[in-house]
Formats: sequence, structure tokens, C-alpha cells
Amino acid sequence: HGKTTTTSMIAALLDGEDPFTATIIEANPALIEMGEGAAAGRVFGELIETSSVADATQKLKDGTANAGALEVRLAKDPTKIAHLYLSRGEGRWVAYLVDVSEQKQIELQLAQSQKMQAIGQLAGGVAHDFNNLLTAIFMQLDVLATRHPVGDPSYEELNQIKQTSARAADLVRK
Repeated sequence: HGKTTTTSMIAALLDGEDPFTATIIEANPALIEMGEGAAAGRVFGELIETSSVADATQKLKDGTANAGALEVRLAKDPTKIAHLYLSRGEGRWVAYLVDVSEQKQIELQLAQSQKMQAIGQLAGGVAHDFNNLLTAIFMQLDVLATRHPVGDPSYEELNQIKQTSARAADLVRK
């Protein structure tokens, strides 16, 4: 569509035992832009939504965060989703936040599209199978029509079944 995606990479050096209560010592301009006011001196965890901080803290304690990024929502705009990468060294934390909101939106759209495609395939399959059943009904009606011609007591009932089956076939085509 001609639109380029820009991923804002936020980097910060944190001082403290817990990265979420640690103080920001240094930050790149992207972090200063994201937070209200100057980034240095602020508590890093204040930039992240409270429930995301609790979830990320738990994953750090469990040791399940080692596999990669922690998914967090930003306090300033909870609709923004970021991947948080943390590394510890020399008594300090280095934190990287990568905005993946657009990527997440595309993933959701793709999942929705795949669901719609699956529903379409299912509906098409059901219609095809139903059409095959109707073809068998029409064939049997043709056989019965030769045995029960106009004037036969069963002719009207058979004609009703044929009309109803024709309406069903029309519905399947639609």
C-alpha cells in the first residue's frame, strides 16, 4: 500500500534490583518521546501499564521470560503493545522496548481472514454435499414420476416434493 512501517526502538539503562522499580539513568530519544517529561530519574515501571508490570514481574520470577521478549502494554497508551527485552549486567539493567502494535494488528487481521476463509470453505463443502443429496432426490423423483403419471393418486404429492426440492436447490445455488 506504499505505507512504510516504522518500529520505534526504545533503549534505557536502569539502576536497581528490580527492572520495574529501577530508575532510568540514560535513555534514547524514543523513550523520552514516549514518557511524559524527562526520562532520566523516572521509575521505568511507570512507563508500562500496571497489569503488564505484574504479569512481566511474574514471568521474570518464574524464569519463563528467558525465552525472549515480555509482551507489555504502555501506560501512556494501553492500546500500544511492546516487546520488552531485559538484560542484567554490572548491577544495572538494559531495557529495550519495541513497539509491535502494528504487527499485532496485522496478526489479528490475518487470523480473522483465515477464520473467514475456513467458514467459506465449510459453507462451500456443505452446499456441495447438499447439492449432491438433492441430485439423488431429483433422480428418484424422476423414476417415481414414470410410475405415477398425471391422474395417479400419488402424482400431486410427488409434484409437491419436486417443487420443494427445486426451492432447496435454488437456495443452495444462492
